[in-house]
Amino acid sequence: MKFIPTLLFVAFSLCYSINSLHNLDQIYKTENVAIPVSKMVTKTHEDQADVKINSNRDNNTVTITTSSDLSAIKIEVYNLLGKKLAQDILRFQDKKAQFSTHDLSSGVYILVTTTPSGKRRSFKFVK
Repeated sequence: MKFIPTLLFVAFSLCYSINSLHNLDQIYKTENVAIPVSKMVTKTHEDQADVKINSNRDNNTVTITTSSDLSAIKIEVYNLLGKKLAQDILRFQDKKAQFSTHDLSSGVYILVTTTPSGKRRSFKFVK
């Protein structure tokens, strides 16, 4: 009998969690920016260009590498509150591109890459 409240809490929590999974397009609002979660966190699909990042905190750079024949890539940097902090178009040389994180304070950021064909991918990096 003393486990019934615990079981009811677990059942309620499970139902709430499942309901939340169906609502992935909810919008997180900040002071100036509203980003749908489905736009901010994307999963890798087979048709996306193979793009990887490497954050180097010692020299304040993030290196983007690709195994495909991309010539350029658009990047956007967001803080964890969804505020866009930077955007740029980077050109690949030898399948690598770099951007400086010197202007960012220490913390965790989301890097969104967009290929010329419109494929988007999100990465988390630490500065």
